[in-house]
Amino acid sequence: MLRYILLDVDDTILDFRKSQDEAIKYMLDYFGVFVDESMPEVYHECNAKCWRAYERGEISQAEIFPLRFKLLFDHYGIDTVPYMDAEHIYHPKLDTLAYPRDGAMDFLREISARYQIYIITNGAMKTQDMRLSSSGIDQIVDGIYISERVGYSKPNIKFFQTVKDSIDGFEENEAVVIGDSLTSDIRGGNNAGIRTIWYNPKGVENTTDVRPDYIVSTYQEIMDILPNL
Repeated sequence: MLRYILLDVDDTILDFRKSQDEAIKYMLDYFGVFVDESMPEVYHECNAKCWRAYERGEISQAEIFPLRFKLLFDHYGIDTVPYMDAEHIYHPKLDTLAYPRDGAMDFLREISARYQIYIITNGAMKTQDMRLSSSGIDQIVDGIYISERVGYSKPNIKFFQTVKDSIDGFEENEAVVIGDSLTSDIRGGNNAGIRTIWYNPKGVENTTDVRPDYIVSTYQEIMDILPNL
């Protein structure tokens, strides 16, 4: 019987892309280096590349922050803004932005009445704490695990082992991991021996070797699956 839900937050519950785009445009406008409308998309690709490297253990979280802006500025040939200066404008703005996806908070409240919910998220501790607080998510869930605080990131088995060890009575067969990322959420669940639900609202093709137990595109599909786990 299902008791525990390990739930990703960014792009699963919160619309991180919307927050990111707003913050990057704010930073670019601050320094007057906006080139064209493609810049938020290019930044998204640079940022995602850095986080994937972090998930693989190739770089530290601290290295992500200057590297993503180096990649962005090198792409456009911008050499007037120090990378960390860009980070120091971007990140405080991002900290203030938390936009729940349509239907996400209703979904969260409904499943919280039936199961214990624990947020599992990679990211900067301060940023995630502020966004979870401002959105009200921290008042609904039973616990929050942020990679910077845990000391390991998804999909590292040590991240999930820390979560499992800290939840009283936790059993893998009474849990499920739900998230939008194959490489962090679903692979992490696979590593930890926990069932997985891949939240894939855009219908992205799975070109990896990661195999989720379930694939869904809506919150209703998740709610239909949970009672049968």
